[in-house]
Amino acid sequence: MKVCSFNIWSNAPRNARWPARRDAVVAVLRSVAPDVAGLQEATLPMVRDLHERLPGYQWVGVGRDDGREVGEFTPIFFRSERFRVLQQSSFWLSAECEKPGRGWDAMHSRIVTWARFSDQESGRPFLFFNTHLDHFGLRARTHSAHLLRKKMSEIRAGDPAVLTGDFNCRESSAPYRILTGKVPFAGTSVASPEWRDTLYHTEHPREGPSRTFFGIMSLFGLARLDYILVNEGFRTLRHAVIESSTDTSDHRPVVAELAFATDAP
Repeated sequence: MKVCSFNIWSNAPRNARWPARRDAVVAVLRSVAPDVAGLQEATLPMVRDLHERLPGYQWVGVGRDDGREVGEFTPIFFRSERFRVLQQSSFWLSAECEKPGRGWDAMHSRIVTWARFSDQESGRPFLFFNTHLDHFGLRARTHSAHLLRKKMSEIRAGDPAVLTGDFNCRESSAPYRILTGKVPFAGTSVASPEWRDTLYHTEHPREGPSRTFFGIMSLFGLARLDYILVNEGFRTLRHAVIESSTDTSDHRPVVAELAFATDAP
């Protein structure tokens, strides 16, 4: 299956307006043709526009500010003919993660959208998590990484799993190192499965530019902010960063082609 992570740039007044970018974003997603995509910075009108213009896809997710419709979403779009949703929910990156709220020194509420799917082609279940870590709070990103690992371990129940997101940090940062198992994480045994960065575990040479972010902070080393991680249940066949216009988004989409690690269910 082909999975994608794409920060589509919020419709905040400081950004290029959504109506002027909408068709370009749709064109990129049609070209990539993901089976499952985790998007970031999408408001409900943006999500509805994409749903209307991307036939064959359904989506799950809620607004981060009220758990319903207000605030940015981290929606998961998926091919409805191929995948059936077995379970879906959200949690927040905060100390009280089961309800909307801002965690630690974060500037905004941050949410994780997840779904357990059944792949109708293989009959296999898998988990898909999608998130957007805070851009301001270093403590928030670090605590969020610990919370993410803990919650994903609880939810996935041994199933293959994917994590997509804009992590707002470089590879040398504590959050990235926590998520990829390079920093020991309290409450997890040594045998806890490692989350693998698909960029470094692809079986074919990586494709596309190295930079996923166009913003001014990319000039100071924050050039790769967008990631696709998988657990031991998936092999990564290919990894690519897709070239796209700066008028479309301030991020490029990231794509990984995955296969279940074993043929047996």
